Amino acid sequence: MFKLVSTRRISWPVFVKVPADGGTVEKVEITAAFEIIETTKCDALLKEADGSKALLRVVLKGWDGISDESGNAIAFGADTLEQVLDVPFVRVAVLNAYFEAASGTAAEKN
Repeated sequence: MFKLVSTRRISWPVFVKVPADGGTVEKVEITAAFEIIETTKCDALLKEADGSKALLRVVLKGWDGISDESGNAIAFGADTLEQVLDVPFVRVAVLNAYFEAASGTAAEKN
């Protein structure tokens, strides 16, 4: 039975394709904590000037598996969120993962 709940928070895998020399990518997995929001709110956020960032600022509630250059875990927070969202291939991966989760599509390890 489907339960209509006011807030749905989930932990979801995110598969980031990190560009490497020679036109290859290194695939890494992080975990994102998402809050699934209503479609109308999602659509409105995507219409803002910085659409995907605006949406991710609202729905991304935490992460695991992101570290700095020294390998130290980076804590989720307003400043670190902006730094992470400024990395194009990470933002694309997190956005795609959110849409998978929000649409009920199983995560794939592509």
